[in-house]
Amino acid sequence: DAEAMASMLRAVGFEVTLGTDLDKSAMEEKARAFAKAASTADTSLLFYAGHGLQVDGRNYLVPIDATVEEATAINFELVDIDNITSFMTGFDQATGKEKVAIVLLDACRDNPFAQTLKRSLGATRSNAVDKGLAAIGDGGGMIIGFATAPGDVAADGEGNHSPFTTALLEQLPTPGVEFQTLMKRVKAKVVELTRKKER
Repeated sequence: DAEAMASMLRAVGFEVTLGTDLDKSAMEEKARAFAKAASTADTSLLFYAGHGLQVDGRNYLVPIDATVEEATAINFELVDIDNITSFMTGFDQATGKEKVAIVLLDACRDNPFAQTLKRSLGATRSNAVDKGLAAIGDGGGMIIGFATAPGDVAADGEGNHSPFTTALLEQLPTPGVEFQTLMKRVKAKVVELTRKKER
């Protein structure tokens, strides 16, 4: 998914910072490189495909070496997405306008670490771990696209790409169309693909 999105984004004019199958150290290095580039860009787009989880309403990306066996894993094994997206918004001095920040998360799949983490947190905090990902603030100047509704779980799909990535690859390169309209088309395509799977 990430490699296909990177190719498409390069084709439409983005400079791309690509990482795939990253452990914690490599993910943080890539995230820092992206955040540095985003801090000076007038438009930035973060795409993530893989495992993600929410704890206490905060979203975390899960590196490939994470085991998430107990509560300290939240701070030491996972990557807090807010640490990346906080560099994407703000006022662009060069253009005199607010930066355009787009976050597309194909990370709402069923989380294999949720039950282990709930047991580790104990009865009083187990409800802090929920399905899927949490809503990201109030938008905060960002355009945010989830593979499914916040707190829900998306299907992986049966082809080379998830339904969400398939729809993004099909719709995002369309020239001259408002982004909101493109995302409505993405949603319609995801619904079409997932209904086919259910049949």
